[in-house]
Amino acid sequence: MVTGAVSRHSSDGVVLSACLGVVVVVGLLIFAQVGGFAFVTTDDTWLIAGNRTVTAWWSSTLRERLLTPEFGYAIPVTVASFALDWTLSGGSPTAFHLVNLGLHLGCCSLVFLVLARRGHPVAAVAGALLFAVHPVQAETVAFVTQRKDLLAALFALLALHRLLRALPDCPRWRDVAWITVFVVVSALSKPAGAFVGVVLATIWVLQRPGDARRTVWRAMASLSAILCASVMWLDLRIAMATHLGVSDPGTPLPLRVGLVGSTLCHYLEVLLVPFDLAPKVLRPVAPDWMAVGLAAGVVALALGFLLYAVRRRHTHTLVALVWVFGTYLPVSNVLPIQRYAADCLMYLPMVGLALGLGFSIDTLLRWRGHRAVVGIVLGATVLWLSGLAVVCRMQASVWRDEETLFRALYVIYPTNIDAVREYADLLGQTGRPEVSDRVWRAYYAGALRADPQNMVARHQVLRRLLQRGSVAEARQVLDSTPLTAQASMAYLEASLEWAMTAQDWPAARAAVEAMLRMDPDSPRRALLPALEAQTR
Repeated sequence: MVTGAVSRHSSDGVVLSACLGVVVVVGLLIFAQVGGFAFVTTDDTWLIAGNRTVTAWWSSTLRERLLTPEFGYAIPVTVASFALDWTLSGGSPTAFHLVNLGLHLGCCSLVFLVLARRGHPVAAVAGALLFAVHPVQAETVAFVTQRKDLLAALFALLALHRLLRALPDCPRWRDVAWITVFVVVSALSKPAGAFVGVVLATIWVLQRPGDARRTVWRAMASLSAILCASVMWLDLRIAMATHLGVSDPGTPLPLRVGLVGSTLCHYLEVLLVPFDLAPKVLRPVAPDWMAVGLAAGVVALALGFLLYAVRRRHTHTLVALVWVFGTYLPVSNVLPIQRYAADCLMYLPMVGLALGLGFSIDTLLRWRGHRAVVGIVLGATVLWLSGLAVVCRMQASVWRDEETLFRALYVIYPTNIDAVREYADLLGQTGRPEVSDRVWRAYYAGALRADPQNMVARHQVLRRLLQRGSVAEARQVLDSTPLTAQASMAYLEASLEWAMTAQDWPAARAAVEAMLRMDPDSPRRALLPALEAQTR
């Protein structure tokens, strides 16, 4: 009998190891490519390669190491990891990317282990794979600066794993000590990690309400509240001092509500339809009441499930929902600590969603007499995860280098001036001015088609045609200006530029005289003597 038990235990260990190996291999198939990626954007080049706190960590002041004000909040653990990478690798981007990859695989493994403790290995694999391959994870893994999310999630998962291991009984002081250490390190990796302490304390008291009066529970709850409040206060102070990362606390309530609704709608969209992920959603200028209504419905539904889980003592549902609620709060724009919604901010909340999928499949596998339904659901899950994996690999490849990234943003946002400027400027800096000019012409031509009254776009189209020597075509653009716009100073400036290039001195003189009638102090008056001489 003992031999059989040992054999069964050994067999279970082999199965779990094989399942964990599947998760790790899939993660490598998707993200191993990051080992060949470069640093991208000023976030990597300025905050890491050009940051003295990273490149000369030991010679920087203690205040700089602990408060890291250049990031806009305190992330000393993350910056220390950057400094260690820099010291060991000499600043090689490959080392930074491989560490990010290792941290992501570590997080995936912990998600698997949390699920495997509570359910079937197949369910654990499904949940861990969702966390590993969902496209919203791509930026966090492939963008070096986002390591703060990876570290915060890693230590948060260690704390969750410790709590769930102790939860069937009353947790001991040793458990509280380890959980507190993990939460503190998570919070020092990224401020959102401070909310994990509140999440874990909430799971504890909802799962074991009879323990709420115990000293060990009160200690953990107090530590969590103090840590969360301290981190928020400190980061708000740093953000206000550096003018980074904090939205205006005085935002009118309707706009704040609209921003919360728009943020949630954006996150639901990227979770359900994760194609061409947007870097961020800017604050709306007017309340989006449809988004607010949708957000209210989603929250009401989630609260209903949470109440059900508390009443039935359904640990799986409770853990998943409380985790999603708690870790989503700091990125939801409910609190005035965000200026926009970014897809990479979903890394911590994705833990709860992955746990939810794993627990749901575990419940499904326990059904008896519904093999056909179970088979269909599992087959659909496999296809869904396979599709997500393909998209995730493609999404990660966008971060290969700056040109690939800026081109992708330009394709997604061909009418966004910032996306166009970043891509066109990079093309110009890398010796391709003709391609850069073509990008700008396409942008301004599109802006002109959308709004024929847009004289800025018309002037830019005209200027670029003149630079190519297409004087007659530029004249056609000028002549097609609507009559309502021809009375503007911008139209006269465009007319003057065409006339000077075409050496049509009477037309140039007429344009300057018309400007002076509109503005007698115009600096164009200085051109008048030379133009008068040319027209005699």
